[in-house]
Amino acid sequence: MNKEIEIRIVVEVTRTEKRELHFHHDHVAGREIKERAGVGLESKLFAIKGDKFHHVPNDDRVLIKNGEIFVVIPHGAIHYMVNDEPQWTCEKELTPVMIIRQAGVDPAQNYLVEIKEHGRESFKDTPEKPIHMHNGMKFITHFTGTKPVSNF
Repeated sequence: MNKEIEIRIVVEVTRTEKRELHFHHDHVAGREIKERAGVGLESKLFAIKGDKFHHVPNDDRVLIKNGEIFVVIPHGAIHYMVNDEPQWTCEKELTPVMIIRQAGVDPAQNYLVEIKEHGRESFKDTPEKPIHMHNGMKFITHFTGTKPVSNF
C-alpha cells in the first residue's frame, strides 16, 4: 500500500511575503518550486541550509524536507546573512544602518558586526560607513539598549 506523503516548504518570494507550498513527492526541480510559488523563471532560487545559500537551478532536482526554507532572489542580487537570517540586496554598497534596517532590527538600539574568516569587524562607531557588499557575507547585530532587571 502506497502512503501518500505531503511535504511543506516555505518560499520567501519577497522580503515581506512568504508562501507555503505542498508537494506529494520529495524530489522537485527548481522550475517546479518557482512555478508553484508564482515567480519568474529568470529569478534565482536558493535553499537555505544552516547559514548558507544553495543555488537551485531550474532544471536541477533537489531533495526537499518538511519545513525547509527557500528564497527567491532577483537576478544579479547579492545575498548575505544577518543574525543567521537570509538577506539580499541589489546595491553594491550599504551602510551598517541600512543592513540593520533591512534585517528588521532597530538601528537606534543595535550595531552591526561582520563575521569574517579570521575575526570580526565592528561598526559600532561607524554606522554610516559604506560597506562594499559581496555574496556570502555574514553579520550579527549587538543590542545596546537597556536590559530590564528582574526583582527575582
